[in-house]
Amino acid sequence: MRALSIAALSVLMASSAFAADLTYEPAPVAAPQAFSWTGFYAGVHGGYGWGDVDYSFHDDGHYNDNAGDVLGHSIDGGVFGGQIGYNYQINNVVLGIAASLSWSDIGKSGFVSPYDEDDIWETKVDWFGTVTPRIGYAFDRAQIFAKGGLAFGRVSNYVHDDSDFVEAKNTRTGWTVGAGAEYAVTDHVLLGIEYNYVDLGSYNINQDNTNFGGGNAGGFTNHDVDTKFSTVTATIGYKF
Repeated sequence: MRALSIAALSVLMASSAFAADLTYEPAPVAAPQAFSWTGFYAGVHGGYGWGDVDYSFHDDGHYNDNAGDVLGHSIDGGVFGGQIGYNYQINNVVLGIAASLSWSDIGKSGFVSPYDEDDIWETKVDWFGTVTPRIGYAFDRAQIFAKGGLAFGRVSNYVHDDSDFVEAKNTRTGWTVGAGAEYAVTDHVLLGIEYNYVDLGSYNINQDNTNFGGGNAGGFTNHDVDTKFSTVTATIGYKF
């Protein structure tokens, strides 16, 4: 009887040890790390721009009637370029600085002057760039932001009739404001959409008109060109 009790106790202890060996304790699962917007990035953008050009005449010249005359027209066209920048995230706030440079087809050709139907005006933004501080608010992999700062670009102005023309290209500085949203598709690939308003200010053209043979045509124009426009672009970037 004593031997039977000892055998039963041995079986019970062995069963308990085997059951303990089968007990599984899962390894703790690490919480996913939140995405950080801190770092350098670079990318490309493309979209559409539209705006207005206004002309103000200081004198009674070849292409207007009286001093104080004004005229204007709309401009529009495509834009394409690149951007670089750096962000630094503090909690949900994202501070940064960005720079962009864009080729532009924003302009208008064939605008008929209200002062003389033979006078045709053409104005185009050849290229433009911006340098802007940014401030954003992050929702993990998404963020919205606003920005504002320096704008610069080259504006071409051309007016002609059947026998002569005046042409001028001027590199301008001005200002810009904008806003947008971005989403980090991966830890490195950023997609976004952005709106910008650009004011390149006013510059003066005061010169003689030239005939198509290259000589002085005997007239002149003295007018200001004021250029401002908006753009909407899609962006794709790579975060380093």
